[in-house]
Amino acid sequence: MAGPFSAEVRDRIVHAVADGFSEQTAFTQDLVRFASNRGHEQALQDYLFRALRARGYAMDRFDMDRAAIERHPGGSRFSPQHSGTPIVVGIHRPRDEKGRSLILQSHIDIVPAGPGDMWSAPPFEPKIDGDWMYGRGSADMKAGAAANIFALDALRRVGAQPAATVYIQSVVEEESTGNGALMTHLAATGRTRR
Repeated sequence: MAGPFSAEVRDRIVHAVADGFSEQTAFTQDLVRFASNRGHEQALQDYLFRALRARGYAMDRFDMDRAAIERHPGGSRFSPQHSGTPIVVGIHRPRDEKGRSLILQSHIDIVPAGPGDMWSAPPFEPKIDGDWMYGRGSADMKAGAAANIFALDALRRVGAQPAATVYIQSVVEEESTGNGALMTHLAATGRTRR
């Protein structure tokens, strides 16, 4: 036995990941099709909310609490362009809580695409060339958002699940302030007005 899994269980998980990879790639392409620039992430967050809820996770969605963020020493300044899009969290609750909880966090806000004529393909039409996916946000970090979800899907396919609570967090305001990640921390620790 190597680590917490036998070689057989490890191989089953590896195969489950491989079996779901084409679906994960298609899901990532779906995420890239959303032009989720700062302040325009709502449609993508709604899409992720539905995807997580369809998998049976307990769901949470909450707004930025400007006052709580501004009180925190790690909070960044709010500007008129600050995103008001809610944060989405899917929560896996195990049958029997045995281990430490885990946060799988990604952000879905992207930097502007820039001049269209500088792209070899339209930025929101994901293109796969060999082992690479091209499109705004594909690597930073919509592929990560998909990986978070599909990692747990792979475990489910082999009849396994994490033994502790797992939070799948989709945040905004990462590209500009980091306030989305801070907001998930504040909400989890109860240091907001809610």
